[in-house]
Amino acid sequence: MIEAQQNEIAVSVIVHDVRPEHRTDYEDWMLQATAAHRQFAGHLGTDVIRPVESGSRYVVILRFIDEDHALAWLHSPVRQELLRIAQPWLAKADRFQIHREAEFWFMPAMGRRAPPRWKQWVLSVVAVFPLTVIVPGQIRELVHHLAPSAHELLASGVSALTISGLMVYLLMPFLTRVAGPWLLR
Repeated sequence: MIEAQQNEIAVSVIVHDVRPEHRTDYEDWMLQATAAHRQFAGHLGTDVIRPVESGSRYVVILRFIDEDHALAWLHSPVRQELLRIAQPWLAKADRFQIHREAEFWFMPAMGRRAPPRWKQWVLSVVAVFPLTVIVPGQIRELVHHLAPSAHELLASGVSALTISGLMVYLLMPFLTRVAGPWLLR
């Protein structure tokens, strides 16, 4: 894990447009692909965003300890073989991009520049500040109520997990959508 601290985490966004009649094949294949991701050096996590209703677009988000590991996976023989299997099910060619995790929240639409870093910082502070004020106290009370002899480190760990989850899944997506016009101004 030392490498992850020295290098910036890389996020690979892969887009697959799947032919409707092969959705089940693709879903089964995705289980194999996800198992392969997990075993690949430097892999930190995988998220799959499935199509909405009758849509066909799958978005796969892979996190690696750095860009070198992400590129190694994207060009690996294992992935190439997986793509060869899935190719008949894809309506369009496999597409991917790699981003540094710090900039991933603020990815602009194609052809647009990323917002200035000071605006990214302001929006991040707006999200983090209330969470760091409210969540630790609430979690500490809950942990001490449920497990009075629990170590303070447990409450801190649960707080970190809660704050990170709220940031990733709720606050940052909401704030970047609401503040979008200001960010790009």
